[in-house]
Amino acid sequence: MNSISSFCKPFLQALVLLASIFFTEVRAEELYTADGNKFDADIITMLDDDTVVLRVEGEDIEIDFTALAKESVYLVRLHFVDPANALERYNLGLFCFENDLYYLARREFRAARNLDPEMSPLIDNRLAEMSEEQAKERFGLAMAKVEDGDLASARILLETLLAEFPDTSTAADARSVMTMIDRRQGVVGAQQNPAAGQNPPAAQAQAPAGAQNQTPQDQNAARPRSAREQREEDSRVAEIQTTLERCDELIELSRQKYREGLLFDAETQTSRAVASYREAEQALQVVIQGCSRVLRIATTAETASIDRANTLGDSAERRLVNVYLSLANLYAGDKNIDEAHRYVNMALAIDETNEWALRLRHLVTEHRMQRSVRERYPNPPASGTNPGE
Repeated sequence: MNSISSFCKPFLQALVLLASIFFTEVRAEELYTADGNKFDADIITMLDDDTVVLRVEGEDIEIDFTALAKESVYLVRLHFVDPANALERYNLGLFCFENDLYYLARREFRAARNLDPEMSPLIDNRLAEMSEEQAKERFGLAMAKVEDGDLASARILLETLLAEFPDTSTAADARSVMTMIDRRQGVVGAQQNPAAGQNPPAAQAQAPAGAQNQTPQDQNAARPRSAREQREEDSRVAEIQTTLERCDELIELSRQKYREGLLFDAETQTSRAVASYREAEQALQVVIQGCSRVLRIATTAETASIDRANTLGDSAERRLVNVYLSLANLYAGDKNIDEAHRYVNMALAIDETNEWALRLRHLVTEHRMQRSVRERYPNPPASGTNPGE
C-alpha cells in the first residue's frame, strides 16, 4: 500500500498544480485608458511585453499597453509578478522608473532590497539615479517659470527641489537660481516702491485693499487663463477630488472585508475567509494606485490633496500588511506552507520590521525545513545508522 501511495503522490501533486493554474480566480481591476477613461476588466494573460488580453464586459480583447495609462500598465504587470521574487520586483521598479512612476518605482526597489539584501548596492544606485532625474525635471520646470517671468512659482519649485533632493548635483544650481530670484525680486520691489524703508506704514496704506496679504501663489493664481487651460485645470482638480473620495470609500470597503475575513477565519470557513481577504487586498491596491496618480498630477501648492493622498496611501499599505499576514496565518494553519511563506514575504516587502511578520516567517521557515527533511528521508533511519550512508 505504501508503494502505491508513493507512486501516486507525484500524479496527485501534478493535478493540484494544474488545478491551481486553470482555476485561479480572475478578479476585475479598475483600469484607465491613456486619455483618462475608466473601465473595469479582468486581466487574463500577457501575450508579450507590449500586449495584454483583458476581459471587458465578457469579451476577451487584446490591448496594446500604449492604449493604457501608465499606472494601469503597472497594475497589469504587477498581476504577473511573483511578489516574493526580488529580481521580478526590481525589474518592475525599472519599468516604473523609465515611465516616470517614481513613487511606485521606489516601492518596488525597496521591496526587492528587502527580499534580497545583496541587491542593495544596485538598488541604492538606481534610487540615486531616480533622485537626480526628478531633481533635473523639477529644475527644468523652475527655469521655464523664470523665462516666463513667473519668479514666485519658480521659487516654490526650487524650494521643493531642495527639500526633497538636497544631495543631488542639481541642488547647487537650484540654490544659485534662488539667490538670483531673491536678488531680482528685491530690485523689482525697490523700483515699484521707492518709499519702502522710509515710511512703511504710508506705503502699505497706498496699496490696494487686501493686496498686502496676498501670497505669491495667490498672485499667480489670479493671472487669467485661456479657455483650454481652464478646462484642463478644472478636469485635473475634479479628477483629484473624485480619486480621493473613491480612495476613502475603498478604505472603508477594505475594512469591512477584512473584518468579514477575520470572522470567517475564526469559524474555520477557509474559502470564504480567503475570498474576503482578497477583496480587501484588491481594494487596497486600487487605493495605492489612486494615491500615486494624485501625487503625480497635483501641483506643489495643493498641499491638502498631497497630504491626504500620502495619508491614504500609507494607511492602505499598513492595512495591506495586515491582510497579507492574515492570509499567511490562515494558510499556515491549513498546512499550506508555500502560500504562507509567499504572503509573509509580501508583508515584509512593505514593512520589513513588522514583528508579527518576522515571527510568522520564522515559524513558516521551520515548517518548510521539517517538510524538506521528511521528503528527503520519508522513513526514519534505523537506530545507529547514518542516513547519508
